[in-house]
Parts: sequence; structure tokens; C-alpha cells
Amino acid sequence: MPSSSSDRPAGRKPRPPQLIASGRILIRFVSNADRWGHAVEIDAVECLEDSVRPNAPQADPTLSVPKVIRWESVEGPGDDGDDPRWPASPVMTEIHRMGAGISSPLVGIGLAGRSHFSASITPDPDRPGAIRVDVATRLHEPPRWLGSTYRCLAIPRDLKLVRIVPAIPLPAQLPCTVQWSYRLSLDGIEPLAGTRLEEAGDRRG
Repeated sequence: MPSSSSDRPAGRKPRPPQLIASGRILIRFVSNADRWGHAVEIDAVECLEDSVRPNAPQADPTLSVPKVIRWESVEGPGDDGDDPRWPASPVMTEIHRMGAGISSPLVGIGLAGRSHFSASITPDPDRPGAIRVDVATRLHEPPRWLGSTYRCLAIPRDLKLVRIVPAIPLPAQLPCTVQWSYRLSLDGIEPLAGTRLEEAGDRRG
């Protein structure tokens, strides 16, 4: 039995990865113990070169080459240290596909502390070849941290964390719902309306 099975709750069968793709971007959700994490992949090594060489020619999208991971979600504790109520990324304990085919939308749901998370992951209707992520959380207590966190792997010598956080003031009354949205494409991570992007050093030490 693989050693990784020791991290899986007793009685739970391994869950196959869930994939969603748009153009040359693919998101691969993988079940790790009590939640789903994910990696954002691009379909050609040349895409990685394009990200660091602005004048490089575009890669042929029909090339059949190994995928490379460009970003990976950071799971577990967020900016509040070891408090599991405020994870680095929304906790997704269930992922469901809404339709057939690798381009059909995915919906995720989860819970951390008293906060309920939900996410919609779908090909972006406003940007061909991109994927849009919409996240919402229902709060019952003031948050110490809210947002999504990725580790950027596009330039291995310069690993960094990228955070997508709500840019609007939180409602004064609880309970309340807070939302943030962003786009994943070959151009990077783009915050959408009501959301901002932050960068920080890698906290792995």
C-alpha cells in the first residue's frame, strides 16, 4: 500500500483528479487528505519561456510536449499562523463537475471553522483560453485573513507567493458573504473587479 495512504481518512477511497481546461491552460485538482489542492499547468515548455522572454515567438499550440506546472495552490494555515479557521486558500472538501467534458465547469465547496466556502471554476467567457475562478465565503465571525494563495513556479530561481484578496471593505454586520474573483491565463493571474493581487516571499523557509 502506498505510504501516502496514511494521510487519507480511514474508509475513504482515493479520489481521481478533477481537470478543467481552456485553450493551453489546465487546472488539475488533486485530493490530499481532507481537501482538494490544485496546480495550474501550461501545455508546452515554450509557454514558460514566453513568460520570462517578452519578445519570444509564441509556441505552436499543437505541440505535444510534457506539461509544466506554473502555479500551485497553497493549502493549510494562512497569514494567521496555525489557526485552521483562516486557511491560505479556500478549503474545498468536495469538487463537482457541472456537465460533461474537460471544459465543463467545476464547483467546489468546503468549511473551515464557522466559515463556508464555495468556488466556481469555469472557462472565462470574456477571455478565450483562460479560466475564471469565483470564490465566496459565508462569514459568521470577523476574519483574520481571507483570500487565495498560489506559489509561483514560473521562474524556479525566484519562487514567490501570490495572493488574491478582496479589495472592498468587509460588511459591518455578520453573518455576511464576501467574494473575490480572478482569471488564470498565459498572461498570469489577473484580479477581477473587487479583488486585488499581492506578492510576498515564499514562506517555506
